[in-house]
Amino acid sequence: MDKREGRDILLDLVSVADVVIENFRPRVVRNLDITYEKLIEANPNLLMCSMPGFGLDGPYSEYPAFGSTAEAMAGINSMIGYVPDRPLQTGLSYADPISGLNLVNVILAFARRRSVTGKGSFIDLALADSPLGTLGEFFVANSATGYMQHPNGNLHSQYSPHGVFKCFGEDKWIAISITSHFQWERLKDEINDIRLDNTDYSNISGRKTHEQAIIRIIEEWTSGKDAAELMGRLQAQGIPAAKVSNNLDVLEDSHLNEREYFAYFKTPEEKVEKYDGQAIPGNQ
Repeated sequence: MDKREGRDILLDLVSVADVVIENFRPRVVRNLDITYEKLIEANPNLLMCSMPGFGLDGPYSEYPAFGSTAEAMAGINSMIGYVPDRPLQTGLSYADPISGLNLVNVILAFARRRSVTGKGSFIDLALADSPLGTLGEFFVANSATGYMQHPNGNLHSQYSPHGVFKCFGEDKWIAISITSHFQWERLKDEINDIRLDNTDYSNISGRKTHEQAIIRIIEEWTSGKDAAELMGRLQAQGIPAAKVSNNLDVLEDSHLNEREYFAYFKTPEEKVEKYDGQAIPGNQ
């Protein structure tokens, strides 16, 4: 687009487009002379959304950004992890999918506005702003009471036991979440360890106080069990539990295979290989 021919092709496309979306740093759009003001000369009804990392103005506006950068700047990483001095990424560059979802809703809203007014619009949707919008409860809590959310791993602020426990084998785990007295009693029956009969553990408040001791007892029990078998056993008793699957486990997952999620391709050597498919059935 820094050549006349490329810019002309872009303007031809814009002239028949409904929407243009770009995520350059602001200076790039200005330097290429493809700002909204220029593009609506080719299409006055155009919807354009700019998604730079930190918006079109402000001291951070020209900073480069990835989803991982934006989630860190939004403060999300400070609440994730196991210890306060080592924050963790979400693992999915959280700002990217959240911004994408916001983009869809914004474009649909402005498309409806255009159908009424007949006018196009320009939207500034910063990548780093979208994850901030998911943290409202923490801003309010801090403003009202000074509350600070700290990393707590797989623990829950209100339920216990709640976490991931090691099972038999290398890097095999099961997630267990006890949210009621009924579930706790059922879990105790399954584990059958007299130490869990401690009266201090009879309510959630007591279990939160003695959480680490309970975790050690449960993990002594789970560490000798197959994760998949234990999942079925606990679920049969009404206990929320799930095996933590790695990527190879997922390939063999009975549910996904029955739904024909995976796609199969032949290599040049005629070997059939399995690949992840699409979330919409019938579109592999």
